[in-house]
Amino acid sequence: MKIMNKTRHSRMRSLMSAIGRGEKVILNHAGKRNSAFGLWQDHQSSVDDQVRFLRQSRHSS
Repeated sequence: MKIMNKTRHSRMRSLMSAIGRGEKVILNHAGKRNSAFGLWQDHQSSVDDQVRFLRQSRHSS
């Protein structure tokens, strides 16, 4: 995954550790990658917003 911008890094890390902690529960509920990927997709929309914001701030600086 190549979406590790410094601005977002700590938030991503906390998301990943949260997925790690909930992994057993997730696996029990929906079966392997699907539910983890579902969480990832839920997060992805907010990531897109952040990417847009980062691009704008890059242009201004």
